Amino acid sequence: QQPWCYADVGGSIVRRPRPLWSVSAAGGASAAARQAVGAWGISPSLLIFIFILVDAGQALAMDWAEKRGWDDSRKGNQYARQSVLVVHSGLAILSGLAAAANSGGWEAVKQCIDFGLFMKFLPVSLCFATGLSLKMMAVDHFQAGTIKIVGQMRLPAIALLSALLLGRRYSPAQWQVIALISTSCIAFVLLKGQGRRNEGKSWKWVGLSQLFSWVVLNCVGGIIAEHSYKAKGVPFYQQKVAEDVGHLLMSLLMLYVIVPHFQPSENVLDRKMRPGGLFDSWDIRTVVVCLFLFVDAWVGNMLLKEFSGLARSIAKAFSIAAVYLVSLLYSKDRRSNPTLTLVAFMVVQTSVLFAFSS
Repeated sequence: QQPWCYADVGGSIVRRPRPLWSVSAAGGASAAARQAVGAWGISPSLLIFIFILVDAGQALAMDWAEKRGWDDSRKGNQYARQSVLVVHSGLAILSGLAAAANSGGWEAVKQCIDFGLFMKFLPVSLCFATGLSLKMMAVDHFQAGTIKIVGQMRLPAIALLSALLLGRRYSPAQWQVIALISTSCIAFVLLKGQGRRNEGKSWKWVGLSQLFSWVVLNCVGGIIAEHSYKAKGVPFYQQKVAEDVGHLLMSLLMLYVIVPHFQPSENVLDRKMRPGGLFDSWDIRTVVVCLFLFVDAWVGNMLLKEFSGLARSIAKAFSIAAVYLVSLLYSKDRRSNPTLTLVAFMVVQTSVLFAFSS
């Protein structure tokens, strides 16, 4: 179904845009979406606006909390980034159980402890938790604006996976837009690399591999999650708890086993390296990052459950533009390279174009 509808205006049948929240990803009108969002006391437009603010704020908060080598005001050990994901997952589970208790009492809480639902959401948890861990590792190499722009490779990746795995068909015009997004993202990465080479620095291959792995895992998880969250008859908070339990287990595995193998400085069990353990080097900025991740997970999943891919893509594009514009205030390479900024906004523009052509 196309993102427009027909209406009788003054005796004539005219075509007018359909509200973004009424176009489901499967192509049908979603009146249930408006009812579900309304049940939370939030209008659809307000929820999208909150998502843009939270999504942009989360990315900028990560930059704010980092201890970069060029920032003399921020010295000392960097907090163990994976510890934030563990705490965030624990808070998400507690909040989900609280929402269940508020909605249906003890019986609703017991329904959240559903092994079958946990197994259904386990693939989603594995993809999202591993991808987010890789993204947090990439923060060591890149700032928020770069991560947001490279993250738009998700759109071509989702299109390719949807075509291969789900048999979805795209028109020649849509494939052209997909190619434009890919070309713009690659051009942005090449310009970043060229800038480092001109300064006598090497490319950040490790960081790039982490970012592209996050993109792929996020796409696979998103495809599975959209199908899982839109299943009827299961309350949102129950689905959220099922996903968050798997997210917590995977985050613990990443924190204590996998990440320390590649980054010994992240080993919270090493008291010589991390005397404060899980909360070593935490400060108010780290708490802000954790809270943003917590709120972003709730708002993002509400958007995933209730809105179309069109609405989410446009909201994400506004978020990327906001992050990149704010990052110009403190990012030296972007201020000195206007071509990089132009290519970044080509990524944003082609992403919006893809949303409207889908």
